[in-house]
Amino acid sequence: MSNILNLYTDLNYLPSGKNVTIMLYPFFDSPKEDINDPDYGRFENYINNSSKIFKLVNNENDADIVVLPFEFSFEESDIKIAQKFVNNYKKSNKPILVFYNSDYDYNIPLDNVIILRTSFYKSTKSKNEFALPGWSKDFYNSRFNETTKKPVNPSISYCGYIDYLRPSLKDILNNYKDKLTSKTYNIYEIGPKLRGKAIRNLIKSKGVKTNFIFRNGFWAAGLDKKMAREEYIQNMYSSDYALVVRGAGNFSYRLYEVLSCGKIPVFIDTDCVLPYDHIIDWKKYVVWINQKDNISQRLIEFHNDISDKDFYQLKQNCRKLYEEWISPFGFFSKLNNYLDFEKNN
Repeated sequence: MSNILNLYTDLNYLPSGKNVTIMLYPFFDSPKEDINDPDYGRFENYINNSSKIFKLVNNENDADIVVLPFEFSFEESDIKIAQKFVNNYKKSNKPILVFYNSDYDYNIPLDNVIILRTSFYKSTKSKNEFALPGWSKDFYNSRFNETTKKPVNPSISYCGYIDYLRPSLKDILNNYKDKLTSKTYNIYEIGPKLRGKAIRNLIKSKGVKTNFIFRNGFWAAGLDKKMAREEYIQNMYSSDYALVVRGAGNFSYRLYEVLSCGKIPVFIDTDCVLPYDHIIDWKKYVVWINQKDNISQRLIEFHNDISDKDFYQLKQNCRKLYEEWISPFGFFSKLNNYLDFEKNN
């Protein structure tokens, strides 16, 4: 397989009113963007440089990959169209790529395909499922110069929504009730609870400097979007480490945003699948926290054990990882690693 992958798709299978999937943006009309959207232009670098890695061909027989033209969804009509697409093109014996960017971890009812998705679980993933990053705009800003000397105490940032900082009587009663009834939370409760637990632990620690901004809801409800995003980015740059916990889906946009800033993620593992984790040793790039760990204790231990030189280098490596493997262009440029792995396993 050459360095440039030949792609084939069929727009006859693009549902009315749907956009093409991100991978195909360079070859067709990508969605119109609102210039006031904080993520405006996030795929520009990929679109402008896609010819270095992909070529669109007119015949599936000339393709290295066949791509479902739209992002899969569980709308009944979309499922039927996707199944027809797969049934029609599986005879080409080419890998068929399907994208699913969603908080939900449902099984996708398509056979003989390679699925790239955001939310699923390592313990239950199928061998044809691989991790897709959640992409925001690249946060990197060269104005923020990194110090080469490691501070005495670790500093950690967080900006967002949690369940509560100090429990009210209602919170205490609800937690007690949940334990008695073994309540299963809906997906929109999981992230705030996990983040809240971590935040409360970190705030109590005298050995950790915390830089936290709390929002009243998801996406900083009630605030100007651009202002909220700027505060979010400034907060991330205020510390060497950043708290990363899953959201509604079992993945985190924040993980990739932190890497783009060249900061060190303090990553709470919730049985996540991470991009290219059969190649990338993610524990070399993040402070890996198991859910039962004392997060402040683990962070302090990590910070004390790392040398000044390695501390500075790790932040450089985090940025490099984002550029080469996680950014839209970086991710797609490494796609053959998924194809080869799926083929050989």
